[in-house]
Formats: sequence, C-alpha cells, structure tokens
Amino acid sequence: MPRKNPNKSYYHYAIKEFDKEGEVININFYMTQYDIMEKLGLSHQTICNHLRNEGHRFRKYKNIKIEKVSVPVYKRIINDVFSHNYSESDCESL
Repeated sequence: MPRKNPNKSYYHYAIKEFDKEGEVININFYMTQYDIMEKLGLSHQTICNHLRNEGHRFRKYKNIKIEKVSVPVYKRIINDVFSHNYSESDCESL
C-alpha cells in the first residue's frame, strides 16, 4: 500500500505549459506525482525520468515541463496587533 503525503500545506510540483515561442502560458500546481499521473495520463516512471533529466521531453506533450516547487497552498496572514506596542492607556479608550 503506498504511503500518503501528510504535508497538505504546500504544492510540490508545477506543470508549465509553453507556446511555440517558448513563453509560459499556463501554470498548474499539484501536491503529488499521482495527481499529475491522473491529469496527464503518464506513468510514474515517465514523470520521474522527466524530473531527473533536464532535457527530457514527453512524446505526447511536447510543450509541457514539470518542475519541483515549494509553493504554499494557503496564504498566511499574520496578525500584527502585538507589534504596534499598544500601552494600557490605548486599550482603555477602546
């Protein structure tokens, strides 16, 4: 039985789609290689070979490149109430 990925807070892979001039036209993020396998219909070995070899191109998808990334899934908002150095007198007026 395959192990499950416990890290659900970061995307680990990005698929970049290029046009004929080599400009990026679309980027999709995925958490696991199995998500990519379902989306593109490629084998796990093919995806691993593509990630290991820089010049590897897919026969079926010539304008796609898969990269390893570390992009947060959720935007982190920091509550900076305590960084304003409020005094007790400021709080009493509220």
